[in-house]
Amino acid sequence: MDPTEWASLPEANQRKLVRDWYMEGLWGDYHLMAERAAHRLREELSSFVEVSNVVCGPGAEIQRLNAVGGIQELSLYVYTVLPESSRFKQQLPSRFAGFSVQQLDMQPHRDAYLNTWKRLFRELKGWDDDQTSRWAEQWIDALECRRLSAIYGYSPLKVALPELVADIIEDSAAVDLSPLYREIHSAIEDGVTKAGSNTYAHPDTIANYDWAETRRRFAEFIEEYRRKTRRKTI
Repeated sequence: MDPTEWASLPEANQRKLVRDWYMEGLWGDYHLMAERAAHRLREELSSFVEVSNVVCGPGAEIQRLNAVGGIQELSLYVYTVLPESSRFKQQLPSRFAGFSVQQLDMQPHRDAYLNTWKRLFRELKGWDDDQTSRWAEQWIDALECRRLSAIYGYSPLKVALPELVADIIEDSAAVDLSPLYREIHSAIEDGVTKAGSNTYAHPDTIANYDWAETRRRFAEFIEEYRRKTRRKTI
């Protein structure tokens, strides 16, 4: 369908077409039209420094098919990194080229990861915040969704684990450290449980978290790993 014709249709007619395209196996054409609309909107918003990306993704459900899921229309997602004073939200259209538009502000999500990393590296590695910020630069584009990434599918703890031991364990890139990672991760989460919380991804937000105990266990795990490694080389 011509994009101009699609954009001119009432929403009820669009939803009917989406159902028909899904049933007739024409979803690919619909998805391509949404991707092109996302590209056009990204270009139109390129002058706004707050906008980090525009992509298409699943929107509202328009028909339930079974207990597992249904047919969802496609929406345009505008990723932003907004300062508190920004008025960009007032300028964002509710629809564009026949697709609903949704804003996702990534600033609080990005900052939550950065704050957790800063506390984690300060407590377990002795880094100051500037050191952590320099290390975290490699993840900023992913955290702000400037490039698509699965980073939010992982906790900040899992992302940080390799760096936590990188210059502590010799030849860390050449050996399987997954057992050590699991022990460290479990120790951090045990501290969350003992604090009576379930905020496992962000222990830095827990006021009564016992970092001294986690540091003690972390040091024990590192020393035990070194002992095991030395025995294997003798």
